[in-house]
Amino acid sequence: MARNIEISQASIKNAEEVFALVYPLLIELYPNEPTYTQENIKNSTARLLQDHPEYYGFVAYRDNEPIGYIGLNACASIYAFGKFGEIAELYVKPEFRNESAGAALVKHAIQIGKNQQWSMLEVGAPSVPEWNKTVNFYQRNGFEIVGPRLYKVI
Repeated sequence: MARNIEISQASIKNAEEVFALVYPLLIELYPNEPTYTQENIKNSTARLLQDHPEYYGFVAYRDNEPIGYIGLNACASIYAFGKFGEIAELYVKPEFRNESAGAALVKHAIQIGKNQQWSMLEVGAPSVPEWNKTVNFYQRNGFEIVGPRLYKVI
């Protein structure tokens, strides 16, 4: 039975908690990426939470224990008719994944988007079929598949 989940905005004050939630996500998604060191991710976490007003982070707690995290970016484009949001990170500790923490974080992100007058919320899901559960999670929470994303490090 799922217990109450509380969601709080992340700040530099709880950067260690955020790091502890985001680092396992990155290692899970990119196990062979040499730049994803603990030091690099700790530094990146602190910089984003302190210096980027267009980045919104939220921690999910159950019984005062941090169990999940969602990071959002404010973006803009013509195709989205202006402002929209992007889920940059979403992670729930494995032992809490069947307790609605992920859905609660997505629901919170949608409310933030409404408050910010974003036209939509996007996410780049990992490849199918190896991450099929992740894609199914987003679909259960109202997202539609529009195609893969690509990136180039510059």
